[in-house]
Amino acid sequence: MKYITGLISICFLSIASLHCQTAISPSNLKIDKAFVFPEKYTMNTFFVMGSQKIPIGKIHTSLDKTTETISITTILRLANLPSSEYIDSTVVGSRNFKPVYHSSKNPMREMVFKFGEKITGYYKDLETDSITEILETTIEPFFDSNSYPYIIRLLPLKDDYAVEISIFDFNPKSKVGIMTATILDTKSIEMEFNDEQRKVWEVKTTSDISDNKFITTFYIDKLTNKTLKQITENDKGQLVMERESLD
Repeated sequence: MKYITGLISICFLSIASLHCQTAISPSNLKIDKAFVFPEKYTMNTFFVMGSQKIPIGKIHTSLDKTTETISITTILRLANLPSSEYIDSTVVGSRNFKPVYHSSKNPMREMVFKFGEKITGYYKDLETDSITEILETTIEPFFDSNSYPYIIRLLPLKDDYAVEISIFDFNPKSKVGIMTATILDTKSIEMEFNDEQRKVWEVKTTSDISDNKFITTFYIDKLTNKTLKQITENDKGQLVMERESLD
């Protein structure tokens, strides 16, 4: 009984410690800018359900950098519908990743956000042709939810690293506004990548977007700070993204 009571106490102390920290936002972001450089890479995506491995498609990511901004564009091409594209484009400030612009389009909907003193834009349902105008007033600094997975790999990761990150996300069917993404734990491990053993950071995360029900784990190469693998677990299985190469 004392052992169980001790474990419960440790858990409460860990949670309290995490919530006492100041959430990371553009106002206090500290990253290694040496790892912010133009790059292009592809990740193979599939869903694992029991012994089944179901191909979904490929995600092509490109990052462009100027003195003022960083642009991140992702294009998902589905394996069974290669002509159908899911495109997301994000522009952030190069100094602190403060969001500037975000657009997203797929066969079902499109949306555009412009970030300033207020967040303006629209969401269009392409199946019903209905448009939702967006006008949000925010006080706290935040990141665009589309850029925070990239920010994670630039943080000063170490064993047991845990922190909260302020993000903005829009979903007309659930939540809209500033939310919290949480790095739950960070661990140094080794994993095989393209027949080679690599030292990586295993970073477990969750967020308010999924009501903290899903865990997404990033495997970040220590030498290059590139994400080699990403796994999101839900009640049906695992969504897996694997980088094709380090080039």
